[in-house]
Amino acid sequence: MYALYQARLWGHTDDASVHATYISIAPQVSGHITELRVKDNQAVEAGQLLFVIDRRPYELALEQSAATVAAARSRIEEARRQIKAAGHGVKAANANVGVFRAQLKLADDTLARIRPLAERGYLTAEKLDAAEAIRRQADAALNASIEEHQQAEGAVPKLTTLENELAVALAIEAQARLQLEYTMVRAPFSGRVVNCNLKVGAFALTAIPVFTLVDTE
Repeated sequence: MYALYQARLWGHTDDASVHATYISIAPQVSGHITELRVKDNQAVEAGQLLFVIDRRPYELALEQSAATVAAARSRIEEARRQIKAAGHGVKAANANVGVFRAQLKLADDTLARIRPLAERGYLTAEKLDAAEAIRRQADAALNASIEEHQQAEGAVPKLTTLENELAVALAIEAQARLQLEYTMVRAPFSGRVVNCNLKVGAFALTAIPVFTLVDTE
């Protein structure tokens, strides 16, 4: 890839004037030049490879980012398996809540019926105390089952955070892939290379021109 710095060359004689478009070729990533495919005053075709920036650091960055993506996907798959397994526990805990809620309602209804009878002396205090004890036990069991249900729900992994991590990893991988592509600097159009004093091993800097390409078309 390349960065463009476009301008026009003008010239004239007594009989005519000419002009040509040229650009300064600059890499979009930094690194040592490992391959130089052109020389000064050479004609090149559009898309022709001009030079190559050392690809190894960018290949390593792509490998690392790909590994991060794979790990993020693995965590999501594991979380989905955990969600599936935990879902059974959540359902069971929710069913228990329903059972104990029904038992508490029954105890409340029983107390509502027998309390007036006990107050009138038709039932002994012991029977009223027993009914109240059953009601307290039902209430405690319901509260315990509600807490169990909340704990079961809390044990279910949240996918949102993991999916956000995957999105970031994919973006980093895409950037690494793009930078690797940028190590291959090609001619944007057919032209002639001028002011090329490069040598293999020279260090090229991002957006710093290394030579000029004059449009011969």
